[in-house]
Amino acid sequence: MDKEKILNKVEGNEKIIKYALIGIVLITIIFGSILVYNIISEPKNADITYSVSLNANSTNVNTTEDVEFSVKISDYDGSNINSLEIDYGNNVSHINSYNEDLDYTFETKYDTSGEYTAKINVKHDSGYTSTDSITIDVVDATEPPKCEEYTFEEGNGSVDNPYIVGDIYDFQCIGENGHYLLDSDIDASPSQNWDRSEYTFRYDGFEPIGKSVSVYDSDTGELKPEQSKEGFEFNGTIDGDGYTVSNLKLDSRTSNGVAPIDTINENGIVKNLKFDNHTVYGHGGVVVDNHGTISNVEVYGIVDATSYTMDERVGGIASQNTGLIEDSHTDTVVSGDKSIGGIVGWVQAGSIENSVADGTTNGEEFVGEIIGLDSR
Repeated sequence: MDKEKILNKVEGNEKIIKYALIGIVLITIIFGSILVYNIISEPKNADITYSVSLNANSTNVNTTEDVEFSVKISDYDGSNINSLEIDYGNNVSHINSYNEDLDYTFETKYDTSGEYTAKINVKHDSGYTSTDSITIDVVDATEPPKCEEYTFEEGNGSVDNPYIVGDIYDFQCIGENGHYLLDSDIDASPSQNWDRSEYTFRYDGFEPIGKSVSVYDSDTGELKPEQSKEGFEFNGTIDGDGYTVSNLKLDSRTSNGVAPIDTINENGIVKNLKFDNHTVYGHGGVVVDNHGTISNVEVYGIVDATSYTMDERVGGIASQNTGLIEDSHTDTVVSGDKSIGGIVGWVQAGSIENSVADGTTNGEEFVGEIIGLDSR
């Protein structure tokens, strides 16, 4: 091969190498630009700092109540959030476009009882997702608590560690002994839906604490224990700690002697408790027979025994008293026939101290602003 051909071949190879190098440089520039653009415009997951929290107005609800969820985005870095999706845990979900707000609310209702886990996902354009979840316990609004199987979530009933009463289910299941402490206001309206129709002659709604119910077979005269309930005298302490039980309603027109608590014995104490929008078709705003201590208790509402066969001994706080009622106040309409008092219907013994009744008392005999009949 002569020298000229060799030189031509070398020059051709050099051009090929030259153009190949130019191509490599161009490809590097293009892909490098894309990479730089992505780095600038969309941060890596490790660089995304925002987080999300999910809360609810209540984690213990019944099937008639709405649950309001609140979502808060924290440490937001200004990057591209795509959407918020909440899964309520009951095969219902809701997707919300991100609109630069950092706080959102969602609302739902659970139709059946059970435990549900609600979850929030806040999605980023890069694929990053921040999540949080919360558990909601739902009870059937028509189903009363089974107090013989009931367990309080907090406390052991001792003086130093009382049972914590946080809702009407706790309040219904106050037992014979022990110390009980309210830690919040209680809305008793769910109890108005409780259905005990399977139990003959038992109360629908709230059932008086400690009241016995005996049901007998109409043919054999034998006691039906599965439909009966053993009574007791309250022997512990209920400390309302200044909180209010509202919307409590008792309406059993087949039984005489009705109040939220049947009997407080000599050692029993009810104190620092308020009842508001209180309706008792019965005989005592708080108790039928008080042999113990009622202190700093307020009642606002109605106590009406006019529909009962025994429509006497009706009081804004107690039907009958042999114990101590002190520092208490009622603003109630109390109605019956005989022994009608704004605080107590019939005082057999004990004392009423520093207590005021501002409501109305309606009756035929022995009607008084504070005491109906005083037999001391």
